[in-house]
Amino acid sequence: GADSITIRHLLSHQSGLFEFTRLPDTANMTIPRFLLLMEKQPLDFTPGTQWSYCNSGYWFLGLIIEKVTGMPYEKAIVQFIFQPSQMHHSG
Repeated sequence: GADSITIRHLLSHQSGLFEFTRLPDTANMTIPRFLLLMEKQPLDFTPGTQWSYCNSGYWFLGLIIEKVTGMPYEKAIVQFIFQPSQMHHSG
């Protein structure tokens, strides 16, 4: 069902994705481990039908930003958000 998830679903916490932080030992999660984990999880609900806060969606949004910009997430955020808005003291 992942092919029915939109960026809007990810942004609005309506993706239905499994919340990876429900599992133990997620503090040192890596992208490859995250992707393997998420590939095995069923959706919690049909995208767009419910709301549930989802950190997993933010991981995917970060990966989308990296894919679209061709740069690491941190550099993209600095270039496209922090520099234009003159944010010099944020982390």
